[in-house]
Amino acid sequence: MAVIGIARGAGAAVLRGDADPANAASQRVMERAGMRRVGESGGFVRFLVEFGR
Repeated sequence: MAVIGIARGAGAAVLRGDADPANAASQRVMERAGMRRVGESGGFVRFLVEFGR
């Protein structure tokens, strides 16, 4: 995901994302981009990636 590179380049410490629970393809994209699943809330599956400093 290009947005991860943009966030890292801009100095972000954390990037969060969400996916529809019924959209397995979107969830796989998040995981393959290096994001980890952190739970479900508000009707979405939540993902997170933390950048080392």
